[in-house]
Amino acid sequence: MTSKFKFLLKDSLRKKTTTKSFKIINIILCLIIVVLVNLDGIIKLFGGDFNEVVKIYVVDEVNAYD
Repeated sequence: MTSKFKFLLKDSLRKKTTTKSFKIINIILCLIIVVLVNLDGIIKLFGGDFNEVVKIYVVDEVNAYD
């Protein structure tokens, strides 16, 4: 009984992993994970720096803020 189960499991997984859609989805997921892990480095590459304090000035011309 165990050998039949192993055979069926191995065969079904082999069929699933050899399809084009499975390979394409895995490549896309890999790229998304790499981008998310390196997001801070990518932002710094384009000039963003999280260590500097940025002052934001609010110009209130209609006196909405107290």
